[in-house]
Order: sequence, then C-alpha cells, then structure tokens
Amino acid sequence: AEGAAALCTGEGLLARVHTLVLEERRTLAEGGPTKGTGVRLLPRVRALVLNQVGAVAEGLATLAAAEGLLGGVYALVPHQRGAVPESLAAGRARVWRLPTVNSLVLRQVRGLAEGLAALCTLVGPLPSVRAQVLEQVGAL
Repeated sequence: AEGAAALCTGEGLLARVHTLVLEERRTLAEGGPTKGTGVRLLPRVRALVLNQVGAVAEGLATLAAAEGLLGGVYALVPHQRGAVPESLAAGRARVWRLPTVNSLVLRQVRGLAEGLAALCTLVGPLPSVRAQVLEQVGAL
C-alpha cells in the first residue's frame, strides 16, 4: 500500500520481487519515495536474500545519483550485511553499470564494497563474480 502510493509521481514501474525475500518488511515503502528522483526502473531482487534487513531500502535511496542500471543480486548471498548498501552507494561515480554477483559468494563481508569503491576512477564496467568464491575477504 505504501509502495503503491509512489505511483502518483507519474514514473514507470516499481521494483519487483521475483522470489522469497525474508526480513524485508519495509523495502517498498522506503524505496517507493525515491521515484521522485527521475529514474525509471528500480532494481529487482531475483533470488533468496537472507540477512539483508536494510540493504535494498538503503541502496534504492542512492538512485538520486541519476546513473544507469544498478547491480542486481542473482543468487543466494549470505553474510553480506554491509556489502550491498555500500556498493550501491558507489554508484555516485556516474559509471554506466555496476557488476553483478552471479553465483554463491560466501564470507565476502568487505570484498564487494572495497572493489566497487574503485568506481571513483570513472572506468568502464568492473568484472563480475561468476563462480563460487570462498573466504576471499579482501580479494576484490
């Protein structure tokens, strides 16, 4: 109900949830008001994301940066409490696309956030993680 109220801004589609998302009770309510920033589509959650209480809502707030697509989460990513909101905040660098996580990534608490901080250099797309990566805390 609260998320649907954002339709009065005359913008396009709101975010869609394709499968079960746990502990995301206020995501649409907090993400919907960001539609006033003039950005078309909001990112979608395509798979089960656990322990991400505020990640999506915090990430959607960075849409005010007016850049293109934001990264998506395509597979189960446990133990990523701080990576997603920190990485989405790096979108302020006005880079075209952010990398995606395509497979299971375990214990990457700081990896993605540190790697995406390099976007400040205004380079092109960064590589994505396509295979299982275990215990690579600071690799990226």
